[in-house]
Amino acid sequence: MDCRTKEERDPSNENYIPKSRYSAVNHFLSDHEFVKDELFDVPEIKHSAEHYEFIKSELPDISDRLARHVAKLFTRDPIPMYEGELLEEQIDDNTMTMHFENIQSTNWNSLRFKPPPA
Repeated sequence: MDCRTKEERDPSNENYIPKSRYSAVNHFLSDHEFVKDELFDVPEIKHSAEHYEFIKSELPDISDRLARHVAKLFTRDPIPMYEGELLEEQIDDNTMTMHFENIQSTNWNSLRFKPPPA
Protein backbone atom coordinates (compact mmCIF):
# COMPACT_ATOMS: atom_id res chain seq x y z
CA MET A 1 0.00 0.00 0.00
CA ASP A 2 1.42 3.33 -1.01
CA CYS A 3 -0.73 6.43 -0.64
CA ARG A 4 1.95 8.90 -1.76
CA THR A 5 1.03 11.17 -4.63
CA LYS A 6 2.90 10.98 -7.94
CA GLU A 7 5.02 13.98 -6.85
CA GLU A 8 5.77 12.41 -3.46
CA ARG A 9 7.08 9.26 -5.21
CA ASP A 10 9.29 11.20 -7.65
CA PRO A 11 12.87 11.56 -6.29
CA SER A 12 13.45 14.65 -8.41
CA ASN A 13 10.44 16.47 -6.93
CA GLU A 14 10.84 18.79 -3.91
CA ASN A 15 7.84 17.05 -2.29
CA TYR A 16 9.50 13.63 -2.54
CA ILE A 17 8.87 11.30 0.42
CA PRO A 18 11.25 8.32 0.30
CA LYS A 19 8.87 5.75 1.79
CA SER A 20 5.21 4.91 2.12
CA ARG A 21 3.56 5.59 5.47
CA TYR A 22 3.31 1.79 5.80
CA SER A 23 7.01 1.05 5.23
CA ALA A 24 9.82 -0.20 7.44
CA VAL A 25 11.63 2.34 9.60
CA ASN A 26 15.10 3.57 8.76
CA HIS A 27 15.66 5.62 11.88
CA PHE A 28 15.37 5.22 15.64
CA LEU A 29 14.76 7.76 18.39
CA SER A 30 17.72 6.65 20.47
CA ASP A 31 21.11 8.35 20.44
CA HIS A 32 22.72 5.20 21.83
CA GLU A 33 25.97 4.21 20.11
CA PHE A 34 24.59 0.75 19.22
CA VAL A 35 21.86 2.37 17.16
CA LYS A 36 24.33 4.62 15.39
CA ASP A 37 27.08 2.04 14.85
CA GLU A 38 25.34 -1.31 14.49
CA LEU A 39 21.97 -0.58 12.94
CA PHE A 40 23.16 1.78 10.21
CA ASP A 41 20.64 4.31 11.45
CA VAL A 42 19.64 7.16 9.14
CA PRO A 43 18.77 10.04 11.49
CA GLU A 44 18.38 12.67 8.76
CA ILE A 45 14.81 11.99 7.68
CA LYS A 46 12.50 14.12 5.59
CA HIS A 47 10.48 16.21 8.00
CA SER A 48 8.50 19.42 8.13
CA ALA A 49 11.04 22.15 8.93
CA GLU A 50 8.24 24.42 10.13
CA HIS A 51 7.01 21.84 12.65
CA TYR A 52 10.55 20.95 13.71
CA GLU A 53 11.35 24.60 14.49
CA PHE A 54 8.07 25.00 16.38
CA ILE A 55 8.74 21.90 18.49
CA LYS A 56 12.31 23.00 19.29
CA SER A 57 11.19 26.52 20.18
CA GLU A 58 8.39 25.31 22.47
CA LEU A 59 10.33 22.37 23.97
CA PRO A 60 14.02 23.32 23.84
CA ASP A 61 15.09 20.27 25.88
CA ILE A 62 13.52 17.74 23.50
CA SER A 63 16.04 15.62 21.63
CA ASP A 64 16.66 16.44 17.98
CA ARG A 65 15.72 12.90 16.98
CA LEU A 66 12.35 13.00 18.74
CA ALA A 67 11.62 16.46 17.33
CA ARG A 68 12.46 15.24 13.80
CA HIS A 69 10.31 12.14 14.30
CA VAL A 70 7.26 14.20 15.27
CA ALA A 71 7.93 16.74 12.50
CA LYS A 72 8.17 13.81 10.05
CA LEU A 73 4.54 12.97 10.80
CA PHE A 74 3.55 16.32 9.31
CA THR A 75 5.08 15.62 5.90
CA ARG A 76 1.90 13.69 5.11
CA ASP A 77 -1.76 14.55 5.23
CA PRO A 78 -3.42 12.85 8.21
CA ILE A 79 -5.89 10.15 7.22
CA PRO A 80 -8.57 10.40 9.94
CA MET A 81 -10.11 13.64 11.07
CA TYR A 82 -13.12 13.68 13.31
CA GLU A 83 -15.63 16.51 13.29
CA GLY A 84 -15.43 18.79 16.31
CA GLU A 85 -12.06 17.57 17.57
CA LEU A 86 -10.15 20.77 16.89
CA LEU A 87 -12.39 23.27 18.65
CA GLU A 88 -10.25 25.54 20.80
CA GLU A 89 -12.49 25.10 23.86
CA GLN A 90 -11.94 21.31 23.73
CA ILE A 91 -8.15 21.45 23.89
CA ASP A 92 -6.75 20.12 27.17
CA ASP A 93 -4.05 17.59 28.11
CA ASN A 94 -6.25 14.59 27.23
CA THR A 95 -7.34 16.08 23.91
CA MET A 96 -3.79 16.96 22.96
CA THR A 97 -2.72 13.35 23.53
CA MET A 98 -5.66 12.21 21.43
CA HIS A 99 -4.59 14.50 18.57
CA PHE A 100 -1.01 13.24 18.73
CA GLU A 101 -2.16 9.61 18.71
CA ASN A 102 -4.44 10.39 15.76
CA ILE A 103 -1.56 11.81 13.70
CA GLN A 104 0.94 9.20 14.94
CA SER A 105 -1.40 6.34 14.02
CA THR A 106 -1.59 7.45 10.37
CA ASN A 107 2.05 6.42 9.88
CA TRP A 108 2.11 2.67 10.29
CA ASN A 109 5.82 1.99 10.18
CA SER A 110 7.27 -1.30 11.38
CA LEU A 111 8.31 0.44 14.59
CA ARG A 112 6.85 3.59 16.08
CA PHE A 113 6.88 5.77 19.16
CA LYS A 114 4.08 4.82 21.56
CA PRO A 115 3.96 7.17 24.56
CA PRO A 116 1.92 6.26 27.65
CA PRO A 117 -1.61 7.67 27.87
CA ALA A 118 -2.08 11.09 29.47
